[in-house]
Amino acid sequence: MGIDDNLWYDIASALLRSAERSERPDEIVKAITRIVTPFMQGSNYQKYFRLFEAEGIHLTPVHFYTPLPDTRTLGDDLFKIESKLPGIAMNDKVQLDLLTKQFPRFREEYNG
Repeated sequence: MGIDDNLWYDIASALLRSAERSERPDEIVKAITRIVTPFMQGSNYQKYFRLFEAEGIHLTPVHFYTPLPDTRTLGDDLFKIESKLPGIAMNDKVQLDLLTKQFPRFREEYNG
């Protein structure tokens, strides 16, 4: 027998209220992580990914084979330094020409 959706809503609401009042909301996040983690491992990941997605949540495990980096290993200044894009020739003039000639219907968007 499954747990009623209303009960889950009540549990989630209680956790959120507790986090809002708590001086240590990180403990609430850790508790939620312990609940969610089993749904993100092995075959459960494929089984439950769509359910999380339907709720507007993308949970992606940190794993060597995923294309997303483990952001814990990235320095704080990563997004403060403008990349020189080594190995990439942007060719601005050709790109802008392509954009204006091939995609004029999006002009309002890219001009904004």
